[in-house]
Amino acid sequence: MEQTRIPDARYQIGAGKVEELAQLVKETDAEKVIFDNQLRTLQTYNLAKATRVEVIDRFQLILEIFTKRATTTEAQFQIQLATLQNELKHAKEKVRLAKGREQPGFMGLGAYEADVYSEAIKRQVQTILKKLARIREKRVMHRERRLELGFLSISLAGYTSAGKSTLFNALTEEAVPVDKSLFTTLSTTTRMVEFSNRKFLLTDTVGFIDRLPLGLIEAFHSTLEETIYSDLIVLVLDLSEPQETIEKKNSVCMETIDCLGAHGIPTITVLNKVDLISEAEQARKLEILKEKTKNPLLISAKCQTNLDELKRKIVAMLENYVQARFSVPLTNKTMPFISWVHGKADVRKENFTNDSVEVVFEATPELTEHVRRKVEELNGRFETNPKIK
Repeated sequence: MEQTRIPDARYQIGAGKVEELAQLVKETDAEKVIFDNQLRTLQTYNLAKATRVEVIDRFQLILEIFTKRATTTEAQFQIQLATLQNELKHAKEKVRLAKGREQPGFMGLGAYEADVYSEAIKRQVQTILKKLARIREKRVMHRERRLELGFLSISLAGYTSAGKSTLFNALTEEAVPVDKSLFTTLSTTTRMVEFSNRKFLLTDTVGFIDRLPLGLIEAFHSTLEETIYSDLIVLVLDLSEPQETIEKKNSVCMETIDCLGAHGIPTITVLNKVDLISEAEQARKLEILKEKTKNPLLISAKCQTNLDELKRKIVAMLENYVQARFSVPLTNKTMPFISWVHGKADVRKENFTNDSVEVVFEATPELTEHVRRKVEELNGRFETNPKIK
C-alpha cells in the first residue's frame, strides 16, 4: 500500500488507510506488516493494535535478516550493537507505554523507570563495544602484517546479491556461502590469489543496500573498513537487472564507498551475470554504462566468462600504481588541496604539525605527477616510493 501525505503522528498513515490495512491483513491472513518508512514506538504500537499482527519498519526488517545471516562472532556482536542502539532511541517511549499498561508485560520491566532501563542498555552497549574493540585490534594487526609482507589487497564490493561471493569463489577456488537471498555475507573473508605470477590478497565484503540505516553503517564499520584499506576495489553489478535498477544500485554503491572514505581508490566495475542476457542486450547496456561506471568489464562469475581479462586488468592497474609522500605548509590553500587529494588518490597516512601537513598516498603515475605540480606550487616537498615509518 502507498499513501502520499504528511506522516500521521499516531499511525504514520491516515486513519482511513489504517482501516484498509486492517481489512487487508484480515483478508490475506497476513502474519506481519512491514513499513518502508521508519516508525516511532507509538506508531508501531497503534498499528499493531489496529491490525492485530506484528508491525515492523525497514530498519527492524534488515536487522531480522542480519540476525538470521550472522555466523561469525563479530557479525553477531555488531547486530546486537545495532539492536541495542536502536532500542536506546525508543527506550523512553517504550517504558511510558509499559507503565501506562498500554503494553502490559513489556520485557518484564513492570515499573522500571526510563532512565534505569536506558542505563541497563548503555551498559550492554559498552560491553559489546569492548569486545568489538578487541576483535578490531586483531584485524588491524592482521592488516599491518599483510602490509609488512608487501601484498597488495583487492576488495570485492557491491550491492547485496550482485554475485560477489560467487566471483570470490571463482577467483580463489574457495567455497564461501552463496545464496540468492540478501546478505549472505555479513563478515569479511580474505584469501591469497595469484594472477600472472603476482600474489594479491582478495577480500569478500558485506553487500551494500539502498538507504542502509546509519546505525547499521556504524555497527558494521569495522567490517566495511576493509574496503578503505584496499589497493583496488572490484565493484560488482548485476547486469541482468533493468537498466534503471543497475544505475541506481551503482549510485548507491558509489555513495557508500564515498561515505566510508574509499572514493580515491582505483576501481574496476564488473558487470556480472552476462550469461542471463543476450549479447545484444549486453552491448546496449555496456554502451550506456561506460560513462556512468569506472572501468566496466562484462563477466559471468558463475560461468567464469572473461575472468582472465579481469585478472589481466587487475594486474595492469596495480602494477601501474605509484606511492608518494609530500609535505606542504599550512596556508588557506592547504586544506582544499588536501581534500582534493583525498577525493582523487588513496591516502595511506596523514600527519599534521603546527605549521605543515605530511601525506603518504598511492595513485596512478598521471595523478601522482599532477599532485607533484600542485605541491610545488604550494612550496612543499615531494618524493616518490618513500619508506613509510
